[in-house]
Amino acid sequence: MSVARGQEFTYRIQPDPITVVKNPSGETIARWIEIMYRVDIPPGTELVKAEVASEQTTPFENTPKITRIDPNGKQDDNGSILQMGIGMRGDGNGWFTKKNPGFLTFPAMDITLEPGDAGTVIEPTLRISTDSDPDASKIGSEDNFFTAISQPERSGIAVDLRCAAAADSSSGGKPLTSIKVVDSSVFGLDGRVLEPVNIPGNSTPHIQMKDFLDGSQSQQWVYTAAHEFRNPATNKCIDVVEDGFDAGGQKNGSQVILSPCQGNPGQKWTLDPTVTDDSDAFGAIVNQADGKCMDVTDSASADGVQVQIWDCTGAPNQQWKYPPASTTGPNKPVSPPSAATTTVLRGPSTAQTGTDVIFGSQVSPNPGGGTVQFRDGDTDLGTPVPVDADGKASITHTFDSAGTHDITAVYSGTLGRTGSTAETVTVTVTDDGGGTDDGGGTDEPVSTGSLGNAFGS
Repeated sequence: MSVARGQEFTYRIQPDPITVVKNPSGETIARWIEIMYRVDIPPGTELVKAEVASEQTTPFENTPKITRIDPNGKQDDNGSILQMGIGMRGDGNGWFTKKNPGFLTFPAMDITLEPGDAGTVIEPTLRISTDSDPDASKIGSEDNFFTAISQPERSGIAVDLRCAAAADSSSGGKPLTSIKVVDSSVFGLDGRVLEPVNIPGNSTPHIQMKDFLDGSQSQQWVYTAAHEFRNPATNKCIDVVEDGFDAGGQKNGSQVILSPCQGNPGQKWTLDPTVTDDSDAFGAIVNQADGKCMDVTDSASADGVQVQIWDCTGAPNQQWKYPPASTTGPNKPVSPPSAATTTVLRGPSTAQTGTDVIFGSQVSPNPGGGTVQFRDGDTDLGTPVPVDADGKASITHTFDSAGTHDITAVYSGTLGRTGSTAETVTVTVTDDGGGTDDGGGTDEPVSTGSLGNAFGS
């Protein structure tokens, strides 16, 4: 289990039922008072609240109460121990066995904490011996995690009951669970986050932009004192592929990946102050090896887009937020939501092998950026084509095989605009024959010139 730094979380402790038996004299226990059940507040955390979590099945004469105490048993707003008390002096008469013979059942406690630094481990325990509370695990101590006073039915001689948490897991002396504290997600373009993704045929996970999933450990990062981004699920670091160099160091477009942490400069990142503050502003994450910025490829707004490094421009696809974890979840920082787009594809319905034909696309409303990838079935036709100032993109293509070809155009999206895919245009390609159809119902051959007339000037 893991929680993010600064993110409040709640865990529940449910005491086991206690079976009621007769004392050595054969008397039934008539009444229990000053019943106290105690747990330690985990070190390195801040207590937010502690509440009685469920209705008790045992008919106590008074409502259980939770107080915060110090090792001396005194109520203390800064104490290290939580005590659930039932039948305390002045609060009622405790529990009468005759009203519920057989066993004693406690309600649960819901404990809400705020964790401390990332990389630490929270380990909830019953009240056990510590340097400041040395007698808690000693058998028969009034500092034990469970104490009560029982009164037999006839003799009326009160008996102290004390139960210690012994130093083994089966008796509660060891942590009840372990909760790792991690850092929050790194938010970028359109509120998507950094996540390592396994690529088929590649042994190195690549860092991509993925839709945010609250609580996903693969999307959480620890920013270390060594300026690394470590992934708690793998304990590996964000790195840059050595993919050649230019005048500025690693060349633009070098991909960002996840690799074993080795302390090299490519794994070290400098964050603008706005990346981590409580404001709504985003900022740059700069690679220390060459001073280039973490960058969303082609400003594409889509799940699964590769992250790379590029010369720092201050553009929206280089803006990031690594907020205090308490602001994640429903109120996570996001850039403004993207508006939907529509992509229309125009092209011939017939063609001849060896002859150039043109396919054009129109993205509406004009997105002001992004690219269009033309495809023949599942095969990319060349590289993505930037959308021009009018929202258009086109490609000239030559078919080398006869048959039916299903052509599509996939718009990548950009800041403030979602991606979209055009309806398929089916092209029948022959090895011989005359002209081709421009998709507009004419018999004129398709020109290799501008497609401006297909969508207006």
